[in-house]
Amino acid sequence: MKKNLLIIAALLLVAGMVQADTITQTNTFTGTPNYTSYLAFNQFNTLGGIRTLTGVNVSIFLLTEAQGRVGVDNDGASPASGTVTMGTSLNVIKHTGTNNPLILDENGETLSAIYSTTSKDMSLTADDGDGATYSTVGTDYDVMNVAESQSSTSIIIGSDYWAKYIGADTFVFDATVAQSTDFSSFGGSQVQMDPMSARGNVVVSYDYTVIPEPATAPLMALVALVGFWIRRRFMA
Repeated sequence: MKKNLLIIAALLLVAGMVQADTITQTNTFTGTPNYTSYLAFNQFNTLGGIRTLTGVNVSIFLLTEAQGRVGVDNDGASPASGTVTMGTSLNVIKHTGTNNPLILDENGETLSAIYSTTSKDMSLTADDGDGATYSTVGTDYDVMNVAESQSSTSIIIGSDYWAKYIGADTFVFDATVAQSTDFSSFGGSQVQMDPMSARGNVVVSYDYTVIPEPATAPLMALVALVGFWIRRRFMA
């Protein structure tokens, strides 16, 4: 009976020695669209098998700063109305190269682009007499200031796609920030835009477990088993 108890205690001890942890890497980018930042990340190093990868997650974050603006002047003979949208988009893809992983989840789907934009409904009268001259006054003109906005998303990488995340090398993701605008409903109108700034980050995190070094584990097990035996021997 005591022998069985000792075996159970040893198994529980070994299970308890396996520790879970997470490695998080964050790379940032900033600038005036359009631009691409090349973000380098470390692969997951198993340290010779001591660490076992249990999960990979890629998250992206985009913030459009409140700097841009877009003005619309109707030069047509009829009133014009519509919605103006302005901001930025972020798309993260693998950089060219054999060591770079695809961002694919367990269903084989890719990380989608995210958008951080401001929208405004505008109703403009017919041209009030300024003709082809871009004018910022009158009822045939309106302006939208881009507000600070943000967007984020993440994807859990499927275990079928972990292979290129594991190693002792680095890989690169391309983070492309582009200006995102839509004022197509204002045909015949003149549009002027002031640039905006956008910043954000890409986060790659690894969940993993750690197994104690072989030289340490037996010693820990022996100490625990002796303590367990003493407790059973003198407290039974």
